[in-house]
Amino acid sequence: KINGLLDYLNKRNIKISFYHWADYPKRLKNIEFPPPILYYIGDFSLTESNSVAIIGSRKHSSYGKQCTEYFTKTFVQNDICVISGLAEGIDACAHFTALNNNGKTIAVLAGGVDYIYPTSNTQLYNEICEQGLVVSEFPVSMRPQKPFFPYRNRIIVGLSDCLVVTEAGMPSGTMTTVDHALEQNKNVYAVPGSINSTLSEGTNFLIKSGCPC
Repeated sequence: KINGLLDYLNKRNIKISFYHWADYPKRLKNIEFPPPILYYIGDFSLTESNSVAIIGSRKHSSYGKQCTEYFTKTFVQNDICVISGLAEGIDACAHFTALNNNGKTIAVLAGGVDYIYPTSNTQLYNEICEQGLVVSEFPVSMRPQKPFFPYRNRIIVGLSDCLVVTEAGMPSGTMTTVDHALEQNKNVYAVPGSINSTLSEGTNFLIKSGCPC
């Protein structure tokens, strides 16, 4: 079984890093409950880059998309790696914009590093594998499940220097990621939106609560 697993990892260009190995991301060693093992495809050195996490709603508005593209372009132009979760909506927009502007991006998955979810992001996943980094703490081929996403979110925050929320409703997975950032003493920045938009309820709440905008 071990030989079969190793063969599979080699065929899929999947590598691993254990907590006690020298290449394990230093940032993750500083979070509560760091993953004991990471599976990854791509450039693992990106985990040591200056980086920012950009997250938001799966169903975004044109305004949210424009804000995400603007901030992502600005970050990659300043050689800052963009981290997100490969979800539909704001996550995918951040990843695509980074790649389309010759920037670097990291996708953190809530399932096996070889399990593409959602399937609509298959092309994006393949491009990140080639030009960036895809990483997960979950065993290969494991299907994403709802309870896994908070675990993924703590890694998104853990690998980043700060968190930017471009659009988010309430309640949402985005807001749980903010909780992880606050627990890890990371700065959280929120983009203000229309007071009439449910998609900006989360970001407007963050600003009201004292997050910079």
